[in-house]
Amino acid sequence: MGDMPESAAIPTRDWSLWRTVLRMHHDLDRVLEQQLQRETGLSMADFSVLQALRDADGHRLRARELGDALSWEKSRISHQVSRMEGRTLVEKRLCDSDGRGVWVSLTDDGRAAVDTASGVYTAALDRFFFATLGENDLEQLGLIAQRVTEALDAPSCSQLEQEQTA
Repeated sequence: MGDMPESAAIPTRDWSLWRTVLRMHHDLDRVLEQQLQRETGLSMADFSVLQALRDADGHRLRARELGDALSWEKSRISHQVSRMEGRTLVEKRLCDSDGRGVWVSLTDDGRAAVDTASGVYTAALDRFFFATLGENDLEQLGLIAQRVTEALDAPSCSQLEQEQTA
């Protein structure tokens, strides 16, 4: 990847750092997904859905709430949940209260799968991320992540998001 044009107002050193951060994120996601797939047969998408349901009150969420929790589009939730229902990891039921919404619930098979996968995921995350960083690194990274998150939550960023979806 070549240097960015000067009009971008970001120094080459910063672009290099940004590419390194992106590569770290991509590579870590890939390794975590491979560990999950190899040891549990679950994809990262499966694991994300199962975790969200395990953490929800009553181990169920409306499909819309599940999509919001994962920042996924309605169609992605629908396809993912249908695949997982076919494997008996989750079940769908119409909402009794309004007849329009769909509840997505964790099954016993889903509970067993997410419990196993959580151990695999945690061990891999510790090995490839936390164990490679010292206490000071972790503290600094936490502060950096918090600062960036706060900037993204700032009114100017929220306003930009609203303009883009309008």
